[in-house]
Amino acid sequence: MAFHVIFVAPGLGDQDIARAVAAGPPQVSASASYPDLLALAGFGEIDEVDLTDQYRVTAAAWLHESAVAAKQLEEIFGIEEFRRGQQEREETLAAIEGGLLKRSLFTSTPISHRAAVRAERSARVTRR
Repeated sequence: MAFHVIFVAPGLGDQDIARAVAAGPPQVSASASYPDLLALAGFGEIDEVDLTDQYRVTAAAWLHESAVAAKQLEEIFGIEEFRRGQQEREETLAAIEGGLLKRSLFTSTPISHRAAVRAERSARVTRR
């Protein structure tokens, strides 16, 4: 399995988590780390490729190009909606640059049921 995901950076305090959740996409927070969730779901050989810098470049370009096309976007969406969108894009970029939001590519492979049970038990033991 392979997927991209944007998530709240690990190790943040409550205020920073709240900022990251407010600035990130819907459902940005997770109950556990993605490697832990994958392991609990029966996947192994879990690899993560950090794509946060590319996410930052994309967010900055989206903000910039939206500003360049402001007149047209205001006509399409209305001035208030456009301004709200720009503010959200600014907050997202600030959260990425502030280390609050990350984007990664995760890859993993399914493991046998027996190995999944062992991994789940091991994960529980390590977290205590």
